[in-house]
Amino acid sequence: MSESCYTSEVYALYVIGSLDGEELSDFSRHIGQGCDVCRTELAQARELWTSFATATPPMTPPAAVKERILAAARHSSVLTMPTRRPGMAWWQQAAAAIVVLGLGVGIGWELHRPALPVQPVAETVPRTPPVAPGDQRLQQENRDLRAQIAELDKTLASQQAQLREGSARSIEIASLQAALARAQSESSANAQATQQAQARTAQLETQARQLQAGAATAEARANEAEKRYQSAENDRKLAADREARQRETAAARIRQLEAENEKFRRVIDDQQRRIQQNSQLVAFFSTPNLQFYRYKGTMYGPGATAHVVMQAGSKAMFYAFHLPPLPAGRTYQLWLIRGRNPQIVSGGIFHGDKEGNAVVQYSDANMLKDVRQFAVTDEPDGGSKGPTGKQFFRAST
Repeated sequence: MSESCYTSEVYALYVIGSLDGEELSDFSRHIGQGCDVCRTELAQARELWTSFATATPPMTPPAAVKERILAAARHSSVLTMPTRRPGMAWWQQAAAAIVVLGLGVGIGWELHRPALPVQPVAETVPRTPPVAPGDQRLQQENRDLRAQIAELDKTLASQQAQLREGSARSIEIASLQAALARAQSESSANAQATQQAQARTAQLETQARQLQAGAATAEARANEAEKRYQSAENDRKLAADREARQRETAAARIRQLEAENEKFRRVIDDQQRRIQQNSQLVAFFSTPNLQFYRYKGTMYGPGATAHVVMQAGSKAMFYAFHLPPLPAGRTYQLWLIRGRNPQIVSGGIFHGDKEGNAVVQYSDANMLKDVRQFAVTDEPDGGSKGPTGKQFFRAST
């Protein structure tokens, strides 16, 4: 069941005629649009409030009683149907309507009483004149009528209380019925939602089982791929190790070949140098007017020997054999001893090979002019301007 569009007080005020202004226009327009829920609520409210008005069966009162009630009513305040005023709560207006309905019930009850003799009712004036003895019976009837009206007021008050209690119970019952209907509607909606949730849950469980099966298949494939990858990785490592060993072996072989090539290159260079020296010697010794000088080692080089071949004072070749190795920072320096100034000139510095052999060649005729002897000393690296070190050769006979 759908929830109503208005509160119960709106339906009650519409039934008793207290709904007015924009609220009345809006409610009437909404009812005219055919809302089944609001029409049902309105019918229930109309049935409830109509039952209050029809609590006493209708009847036509005698004319004498009617005149007596109207005369009595002239002495009391006029009761009017309350209208809804701004700021007045619905229950206040409903209570006022109940009072009016209660008054109608009281009047109906009064109409059931036996009719009293019709007596004219004197009009009330500001000052009551003295009553004549003949009017005592009328005054007595007036007093009886007032007593009956007082009794009627008590009965009316009691019935009004009963009506208020019944109205409150009816409203409470209607509210409970509406709440029950809403609860049933919500329960039906909840049951439908539960069924949908169960169906969705079953669907999700099916999807979950499918996903689990797919995950298991994917995991098996992943394990198989991992095994293949591990096997390929092992093969790659073995290949890399073999390649590394091959590169290392090849590098070692290359280094060995390079060392052998270097050795052969030095041998070839040495042979070429010897061949060149021999060729120079052959050419040198083929020229006429050669002078020979022979030297032996001193105490600083006892096993050393040297030979000098000079050609007509224009070219000279110095050969040394078995020279002792010098400490670091020292070098050999050849000196030319001449018969003119400067008497001692430097013939250059040199180092012996690993066997202590060395060859020094000069072709400066000016420097070789008037040369008498040769000498060799050890000097600091770079040479000296004059002999300062130990002498390694002396002239031999």
